[in-house]
Parts: sequence; C-alpha cells; structure tokens
Amino acid sequence: SGASTDNFGFNIIPAGYREQNGSSYASRGTATYFWTSTKSATANYAIYRGFSNTVGQAGRWDGFRSYGLSVRCMEGEYTLSPILQQNSNNTFCEGANTFVTVDNTTLYTSYIFNIDGVDKAAVTTPYMFISPITNGTTIKVKGLTSEGWSGYSIPITVKTVDCSCTSTSIAAPELAINTAPSTAVNAVLTTTASCANCVVDWYPAASGGTAYLSNTKIYAAANYTLYAATRDLSSGCSSADRAMVSIIPYSGAAAQRDLIAGTYQMECWGAQGQNGTGARGGYGGYSRGILFLEKDITVFVYVGTQGSSYNATTATVGIFGGGASDIRLESPALWNTASSLRSRIMVSGGGGGGSSIVTGTGNSVADANANRTAGGGTAAPSGTFNKTGKGGAQTAGGNGGAAGYGPNGEFCWSAGAKGQFGIGGAGSKGAGGACGTAYLSGSGTGGGGYYGGGGAGDGDGTPNDGVGGGGSSFISGHSGCNAINASGIHTGQAIHYSGLAFTNTSMVIGARAGKGTVVIIRTGN
Repeated sequence: SGASTDNFGFNIIPAGYREQNGSSYASRGTATYFWTSTKSATANYAIYRGFSNTVGQAGRWDGFRSYGLSVRCMEGEYTLSPILQQNSNNTFCEGANTFVTVDNTTLYTSYIFNIDGVDKAAVTTPYMFISPITNGTTIKVKGLTSEGWSGYSIPITVKTVDCSCTSTSIAAPELAINTAPSTAVNAVLTTTASCANCVVDWYPAASGGTAYLSNTKIYAAANYTLYAATRDLSSGCSSADRAMVSIIPYSGAAAQRDLIAGTYQMECWGAQGQNGTGARGGYGGYSRGILFLEKDITVFVYVGTQGSSYNATTATVGIFGGGASDIRLESPALWNTASSLRSRIMVSGGGGGGSSIVTGTGNSVADANANRTAGGGTAAPSGTFNKTGKGGAQTAGGNGGAAGYGPNGEFCWSAGAKGQFGIGGAGSKGAGGACGTAYLSGSGTGGGGYYGGGGAGDGDGTPNDGVGGGGSSFISGHSGCNAINASGIHTGQAIHYSGLAFTNTSMVIGARAGKGTVVIIRTGN
C-alpha cells in the first residue's frame, strides 16, 4: 500500500504496537514496528524498525524495551555468503578458474555449494574450486549445523570480461617477500596491484597461458617460479608485463633461471654450519640488491646446505661449515670450477661448523654463542679463542685455528686449514701417537663464501677449542666489496667484471639458520 512495494516477499501486517505500560494498542491497521537484535546506547533501550502505509521507506529508532513490538523469526538463509577469491565485484576473465569461499564459518561443519542450480557434493572445507568460470554463473551455499542444514545464501552472479587484450599502460604488480622462505614454511608474498580497480593474477609462464589463481598471497611451491600480472576489472585488460618470483631452496644442483630484460630484486641466504655437541654452527649471512638488466641473460643459482658432522665410516674429520648461496653467470659440471666461482655476482657466506668437544668450560653448550662464528658481511667475524677459524674477507680466506699440543709440549693436532676463494678451510686432524685419538672429530670446518672461513684447530681438552670461521659475502656494486677480473685478480673496485652491478644493496651477518635459500623477483621493466 502507499508508496511501498513487495519486491522481496517481505509481507508485513500492520499490527501496530502495544504501549509500554500495556494499557492500549496504537497504529493498528496503519503501521507496524519490529524489534532488532541491536542494543541501544541508552540503558534499557533497543533499536527497532518501523513501516507505515503513508511512508515509502523504513524508519529506524531506539525505544524503551517494555514496548510491545513485533518480532520476525528468520529461518537463517542469509547467514552464509559466498565470496569469489576476495573479488568484491565478482568480475573475472572468461574461462578463468577461482576459489569460492564462505565468509562466516563459526556454526557450520559441512557445506554444499550450488552452481547454476546444481548441488555439488558436500564438503567439510569452507571453499570450493570452480573451473572454469563463465559469464552468468550463479553460486550459492548452505551450511550444516547441529540443527540441520541452513537455507541457501543469496546467490551471486559472476560477470566475466574478455581478458585477451593487453595494455602497456597497466604496470605489473609489485611483489615482495615478507618472511625468509624455507622448504618447511610457505613464504608470504606482498602483492600490490598498480591501479585501484585491479587484481593480481598468477600464471605458470612469463607469457601466454591461463591465469589459475587470483589475489593469492601464499606462495606454497618449493623450487618453483610463478608470474604475476595486473588485471583491470573495469576493462578486463591485463598488464603486458608480468612480475616473476622464484624461490629456490637447496636441491644439491644448480638452478637455471632465464631472465628477460627488466628490474630484479635478488636475495641470498647462506646456510648455517653444523651444530656440534659443544658449540653450535654459525648462522649463514644475507645479501640483497636490485639489478637492472638491459638485455636477457641466464643466471645459475647455487644454494648452500647446512654442514654435516663427523662420519666415522669415511673417516671424514670435522663438524662442517654451511655452504654459501650465490648467483653466477656460468655453470660448469662442477660447482667449484675457478671460472664459475669468478662469475658470481652475488654471494652470501655460510656459517662455520661447530665443535664436538665438550670438555672444558669454554666448550659447554651454555657457552655456545661465544664459540659461534657466523657467515656474511664483507668480512665475516672471527671467534675469540685461539683455535677458532677466522672469518673470510674480500681478498683472502680466513686463517685456520692454531695447532694443538699435549701436556708435555708434544705435537698432537694440526692447525685448521685457511679458507680459499669460494671454499671453507678444513678442520684440523689428530696426529695420534702419544696424544691418542680422543678428540679426532672435534674440529669445525670453515663456511663457504666469497672467500671461505678458516678451519678450527682441534682439541687438547682445554677451553680453547674453536669452531670454523664463517665465509664472507659479495655483491657487485656494494660498498666495501673487492671484485676480481676474469683472470681472478682483484681490481680494488666493487663492480664485477661482467659490468652487472646492484643498487640498494644490503648485507647481514648471521641471518639464517638451517639450509640456505635464494629468491629472485622481477619487479618491473
């Protein structure tokens, strides 16, 4: 009646209301009022809604709770709502794939998604993958509670656009790693689209293919590469350029990445040295920089692994240092070929290996931090004990720890080896004889790096037994670095002989526990 309509099936009987003292009824036949579940800011008051046959809209007031107003019992159809992959206006590329999620899961244990009038099998997870999305697809959902299935939610209708067009005016999204990734924990990406009405689509290739995820922020793939494009929802056009992100954990082999011209953020984490009984291995370093490529190139990535301990079967002596992680321009069959090591443009040093000697107060677990030598920096730190291997630097490896002598001055243990270009020094080895072999396995080896750390001198039962030294880091263009030429001779300059130089560089000493990781992100043209 009046100016109102009943387009939504909300039939109202103009029942009026009862006065707060219960004495009489008012507005019967002309208006009605409904209590809501919302409390008023005024004590003993609540919010109510009102409808009249003379006004074409609903009113909202707060009133004393002793009034007798109508109450409408709802079946619960609309407590659930489907949402398409965080896309508020439900617009997708024609033929794209997406997840349908549910916004309220507190009361429900199972869900039934209805696609174009057809119920899908019940699932216990509040989401469903739909492939592909087509224009006009309708989606609704209901949930199972202790009282049974709810009614269906209000359906949403998918709108699709032709995304075959591209636009050079739309920039690729900006990407960043929020947490240092590992093989055990997913890396979290920050994605920022370049326009207000845009989303970020993920592709498996640098060009072509179909987007299979939109607006995702969890990067679960290990040793894998994904590409992100910006898509304008109003036009359906995507950026011609795609931002690449590649997370590369340790695999035991070189990883090849073919990079097209553009700007890249590159990050390397060196590996931690192996923990000994008496002293923990040093943490790996961190190197970061921005590199602009004028043309396409291929890089090779070597990721360091955490050092292993003494092996009685092979008589390998030592608690080994962590491997360096690096990005280089050449990848021969062997990782430590001189020409390949010289082609490194970014290196993050590994930490030195720990010590297995537990005698003497200086080697107790409680004193582990004092014995630990980390990797990283233009010059890795050196331990304070005289048998600790020294950290690698820019032009030389770290010196090995001192030799060990018995109580009568007899020679018992050799000194640790000096670190070399790209390789950590070996720990000392017991000489046997009158000294015996009680501490044969106690020495820590140096961590890998631009120059490796020195190996430790081994034990004579005193507090002076040391751990291996950490390896140094290198970033072409970083202040304090000393690059080499193609023949391996230091130039006194920071830029690598390839001419590739990073900007916005940073180094951190001792930033990584466990195995190393490398991340390469293409941030733009």
